Amino acid sequence: VDSCGSELTLAMVRIFSLVCGILMLNHVIACIWYSIGRTLTDDGRATWLSQREIHGLGHAYLSAFHWSLTQFTPATQNLAPEAVEERFFACIVVLVALITFSTFLGKMTSAMTQLLALNARSYKTEVQLRKFITEHKISKKLAQSLWQVYRQQQLAAASQTNMSLSDICHVSKLPSKLQMMLCYETYRKTVKSLPIFHKLLKTMKADNLAK
Repeated sequence: VDSCGSELTLAMVRIFSLVCGILMLNHVIACIWYSIGRTLTDDGRATWLSQREIHGLGHAYLSAFHWSLTQFTPATQNLAPEAVEERFFACIVVLVALITFSTFLGKMTSAMTQLLALNARSYKTEVQLRKFITEHKISKKLAQSLWQVYRQQQLAAASQTNMSLSDICHVSKLPSKLQMMLCYETYRKTVKSLPIFHKLLKTMKADNLAK
């Protein structure tokens, strides 16, 4: 997450991670739910697998995964626990879902709010520009040119990466060694491109080889 290059990418990665996390948790629950049902069915006891005609491992997994998803959401399903062990596990899943899904919704709402905030400034500018074009009855041809230049400027501003260390807060509060390493990696290309430093680097390499 820390290696994301833009706030938009970071927000999308967070949303994707949340969805993958909830799906992975439901996958684990579905596998345990199926294992309990299969074990008890092999012992000759009535289980959720014996309620319906479920044929094949794929059908059984999808049914278990569907059941797991419905414990996290207000969706419907036609499977119910039969054995005591199944009902005990179902109670645990409901409690886990209550806590997990509440956290999931909170983080998802935060990520969506972040996305909306990123687009809010651009949307406000577009509204002002559209209002100006409408009120002053700008011709269609000129309006198209305005929109084209505006979107090009937005893309150029979004791709601009010429930030300096002074633009980052709290850099001066970092340890001296970390500041030196940060300055080196930030300006090394510029320094190496200067002729005097290029010659100095060659001289230092030659001295090292001579030793």
